[in-house]
Parts: sequence; structure tokens; C-alpha cells
Amino acid sequence: MLFARFLVASTAFTFGVAFLLNAQEPAPKPLPDEKKEVASTFRAQVIVDQRTDVKNPRNRTNKLHCFVCENDLNPSVIVFARTIPTEKDSTAGKVIIALNQVAQEDKAIADNFGAYAIFLALDKEFQEDDNRDVGGNAVKAFSAAVKAPAVPMAIAAKQSKMTESWNIDESDITVVFYHRLKEVERWKFEAGGMDDLKITAMSGFIKKFLKVDEKK
Repeated sequence: MLFARFLVASTAFTFGVAFLLNAQEPAPKPLPDEKKEVASTFRAQVIVDQRTDVKNPRNRTNKLHCFVCENDLNPSVIVFARTIPTEKDSTAGKVIIALNQVAQEDKAIADNFGAYAIFLALDKEFQEDDNRDVGGNAVKAFSAAVKAPAVPMAIAAKQSKMTESWNIDESDITVVFYHRLKEVERWKFEAGGMDDLKITAMSGFIKKFLKVDEKK
């Protein structure tokens, strides 16, 4: 009987110590999250598409279109800008020119790389906004100044379910680079900011991802 009591007490003590030790151990760190999937759609009114002749059936000018659906699983980058600049030397202009250069690289073309710009400048959806023509003309003027034929430009509402699903905050410019519908990297810029080095780094990152500079 005495031995049995000793055994019970000993077992309880052992479990108690184990419990205290486990309680003091830090919780294991979670494993790194997998790359976040981007939303499978973002429809916007295309204002300028110079990738093909405007009479080409594949040209999206003046059409409500989804660039995400168009390029599917291929590497893609979308520039979301909250204002429509007037000069090519604006931050948005420099970003788009840099991406236009990447998009025209042979390796980028071979990989079906797509670069797009969407200006979130309307108070309502395109069909419902009375100022849509004003916004559209501003995009046309900007496109003429920038001369980036590989980057089609579209216009959309400032706030919508789509901007929420893409987690586009109030930053002046948000650039989302994704592949196989999973976000690879995201950059944010301020309009009028001194971001030349950051833009160069962004361009270099995408080129490295696409292996643009690698010799055959």
C-alpha cells in the first residue's frame, strides 16, 4: 500500500514538472506563408492598347477588359495609380517606361510577360461615371507623352470590390508583380517622390526573375 501511494505521488510529480516545462517553452514559430494568391480578376476600361493595331480583333482599346484573365498564369505586373499624370517624368511615367523596356526584352516576350497600367481615378464604375470621358482623355494624353506601347492603359473606380480584393491602399502608386496568379513582389511609390533608385531596383528584380540578362 505504501509503495502504491509512493508510485502515484511520483507519477503526479513527474507529470506536474513536465506540464510546467511545456508551459515555459516558447510557442514554435509558424512556418513562412506561401506566396499570396492574387485575385483572379480586375476589370477596367482600356483606354489605350498599342500592342497591336487598333483594328486587330485582339486589340482591347475602348473595351471593358480583364488583364489578369488575359495573361492567365504568365508573369505579369500591374501598375495601380491613383492619379493620372500629365508628364512622362512623373513617378508613374518613370515606372511605366521602365516596365515598357522590360516588356520589350526578347526573354520577356518569350515568357509572355505582361505589363499593364490601371488608373484608379473615377468616382464610380466607368459606365456610371459622368466624368469618364475626361478621365479617358487624360489617360490618352499621358500615354502620348510616355510612349510606352508595350503597356496598355486602363481606367477604373478609385474604390471597388476589386481594389479591396487586390489590397490596393491609398498609396499614390502600387505595383504588383505576380506569376502563376501568386504575388511575387509589391512596390509602393509616392507621386512626385525621388524614387529613381527604387524604380531601377524594381526593374532589376523583374529582369532577374525573368532571367532577361542571362546568356543563352
